[in-house]
Amino acid sequence: GIPIDAATATQSEYVANVEKKLRGTWGGSAPMARFDDAVREQLERVGQSLAGRVNAPSRGTPGQPETPLSAGNSVIHALEAGIDRFSQLADVAYGRVRAAEAQQAAQIAQTGGIQAPDTSQWAFTKTPLAVDIAAFKKNVAPLYRDLMRQRNVSGTLMGAQARVAVALDQLMEAPDMAPLSAVDAVLSELKDMARGAPLPGLATRDQRAAGIAAKSLDERVLAAARQGGVEEALLEGRQMHLRKIQTADALDLLKASPVQVFDQLTARRDTQLPLLQTIKAMAPKELPRLGRAWIEEALNTATAEGEFGHADALWSRWRKLGDETKELLFGPKLTTELDHYFLLAKSLQKNANPSGTANTVSSLNLTQLGLFFPAKGIAALMTTPGGVRLLTRAITLPSSGPSAMRANLVAQMQRVLAETDTKETE
Repeated sequence: GIPIDAATATQSEYVANVEKKLRGTWGGSAPMARFDDAVREQLERVGQSLAGRVNAPSRGTPGQPETPLSAGNSVIHALEAGIDRFSQLADVAYGRVRAAEAQQAAQIAQTGGIQAPDTSQWAFTKTPLAVDIAAFKKNVAPLYRDLMRQRNVSGTLMGAQARVAVALDQLMEAPDMAPLSAVDAVLSELKDMARGAPLPGLATRDQRAAGIAAKSLDERVLAAARQGGVEEALLEGRQMHLRKIQTADALDLLKASPVQVFDQLTARRDTQLPLLQTIKAMAPKELPRLGRAWIEEALNTATAEGEFGHADALWSRWRKLGDETKELLFGPKLTTELDHYFLLAKSLQKNANPSGTANTVSSLNLTQLGLFFPAKGIAALMTTPGGVRLLTRAITLPSSGPSAMRANLVAQMQRVLAETDTKETE
């Protein structure tokens, strides 16, 4: 629905200069001004239509406008809600493990014992969902001693080290058969400590030791869960816990204010692509809201002076956004349409304000056809779909082309002009 003039259609500097000259003529200025007004009106209309599709809740229903503040706030709240949701789901899954332990504890109270884990040296145990940790305690003893030594020297431990030290304190003093839920809690702390290094090559000695200990203990925990019929519940709880940690990590990486969050996630040249991909995994519904806010900001810039403008700046801003960021925010189909939209806006604005001057407005390279339309006629040909198509053909027609073809083009142009006059009269 956006009208296209002959200069944009042909990409001809000569035609663009003729249009510029027409804007200063008595007969051409009025139709060219009407055309320019129609272009601005339709660019704004189509821009709003595209914006409505970015975050449309369903096909045919436009989405609600967004601002950097509202979109940034929405991302923050979605991640906070995700942390709570994953925490609750983990508790539900781990609750099934605890229920199985309680059931076995009741059975032990009646029978005096149940079958011990396959890895145990004993046949029976009085520990529900028992995990044999005798070998683990020997393997983890050096790490435990090192953590205790650091605590004695510094007076305190921080973060994952402190949590592992507390967990091992309880486990090292426990019997060699320990309940699965207690052992898995220690295992979780060991994994968190081992994951603390930004790269494997940067891991400390304690982090490497925690990783080795966690791997050996994990095998025994899974075996005990499998034997007790709660492996599925345990793995589901772990998965939800991991999702909670990943969501919290993503939240920690975001800037302080909602507007800063928006700026961060829509940074130029895909510089924040990994974080944006994480947001997609954790809160996929927030990406269209970010995209809608970006489009709204762009359109507000274009219409800041009361009419659509600054198309060069819009095109530059769009190109710098980054190809993969665009695909995440808008999807491949809408990205292509927006690409066409911003490029067309740039081309139309360029041709409305071309450099250079035109020497004539009477022939437009059509002297070989014997055409000498007045300025008003040339303006009509340049700004109507039928006229643009005919001019494009006429400009590329060889001077030695068949006379019948030239005559046919002349006749068609005259019909376009007659139709234009009729519409104006009506």
